[in-house]
Formats: sequence, C-alpha cells, structure tokens
Amino acid sequence: MLQFEVRFLKDICDSTGHPHTVVQRAVRVDAGTPDEALVMAQALFCASERISNWTIRASACDARPLAPVAAIAPPVRPAARPPRRASGPR
Repeated sequence: MLQFEVRFLKDICDSTGHPHTVVQRAVRVDAGTPDEALVMAQALFCASERISNWTIRASACDARPLAPVAAIAPPVRPAARPPRRASGPR
C-alpha cells in the first residue's frame, strides 16, 4: 500500500475580490491507488465535519502520493577537512 496526502481545497475571494484557493484540510491515508485514497479521505472528511457531502465545505480535492520513509535520503554531512599544514620555511 502507498500513503497519500489528500487535500480538500476551497476557492474563495479576498477582500479585494481576487480569487484564491485555500486548503481546508489535508488527510493522510493508506490506499492502493489515488482514486481509492480520494474515496477514503472523502469519507473521513465528511465524518469529521458531520456532513453528508464533502462539496458542501470544499470546491475540489486532490491526492498526492507520499514518498516511503525508506526512500527519503538522510541528510548529507560535509566531509571532514584534512588538517592544515603550517606554511613557511622548513
């Protein structure tokens, strides 16, 4: 199974009338496909908001797969520098 982040988005206008898309909620679910993730997240969203249809509170939703934890590379540390030699006559 893959892990997906499903975002519920709402289109709103600011005080000057300019449209913006905002994230209403983001849900992480384990699913086999993006479509399965959307269905599962929509059910969770409806249950948490106590509504029958997720489109009452959101304009759209999207599912993005998350990278498995093992696929995330650890931070790279800089290599140790060799000791400096003193300059000058020997």
